[in-house]
Amino acid sequence: MVRTTLGLSFVAALALGTAASAQTPVQVYPFKSGPVTITSCSLGQSGTNVAKGSIEIKYFQNVPTRHLSSVTFRVNYNLVKIDVTDTGTFSYNAPIDHKFDSPLLDSLAYAGPNPNICRVLTAQFGDGQVVRPFYGGPPPVPAAT
Repeated sequence: MVRTTLGLSFVAALALGTAASAQTPVQVYPFKSGPVTITSCSLGQSGTNVAKGSIEIKYFQNVPTRHLSSVTFRVNYNLVKIDVTDTGTFSYNAPIDHKFDSPLLDSLAYAGPNPNICRVLTAQFGDGQVVRPFYGGPPPVPAAT
């Protein structure tokens, strides 16, 4: 009886340890999101919170012969959806490194530098055409065994 209890306790502890160590997936880069390729997406830390103005997205426009005038990104971080927009004239393959701020960052607990999702929500070309890239969602979370 003692062996069974210990065996069940060990199995339960092993299952709990595996479940606890399974983390929400983090996006892999480079990530092609419609007419934009995101090469990096991160957030900075200030004490125990996310630093203001620290959403940094590095990307480039990947459509030859066209220019983008606006890109809106969706960043999912620590269960919060943050949308940020970059405007300007974005040429083919020109590297862009932009930092963004959002009131949603105020007092948001820091959970590491990597958001779970960083993708293009909408992109507008100079001629006014708006693209809303398909997004199939984050990769599935591995099941606890």
